[in-house]
Amino acid sequence: MKLEIRRNLDIKFNIDREKNREAVEKLLQQAPELTPEQKKILDHNERICDELYEKIWSYLEANPTKDLDGNAITRETHEIGFDTDTQERDGCLWEVATQFYVRPKISEYEKQG
Repeated sequence: MKLEIRRNLDIKFNIDREKNREAVEKLLQQAPELTPEQKKILDHNERICDELYEKIWSYLEANPTKDLDGNAITRETHEIGFDTDTQERDGCLWEVATQFYVRPKISEYEKQG
């Protein structure tokens, strides 16, 4: 498994729920109800992700690693995430992990502020 070390440079969007309540509610109403089988798949995927995160943390603890700023990577200061791609299966669109990464929990922009 290839693990990439990144800086946290996410762009965040906030939605003013009061101004956009109608549009957000309409969007949520369009979401299909999951079947019991689909819920089972999601639960299984969550367990797999938890196991992968634990394996990555165990590796990083056994092999101390620094981030791009030279800080030690720890559970307290960093987070593990993954990029995704979409795949259609049985008429549903699923997100599939393509690349795992580790990055600081607090973005560089928030550190400067």
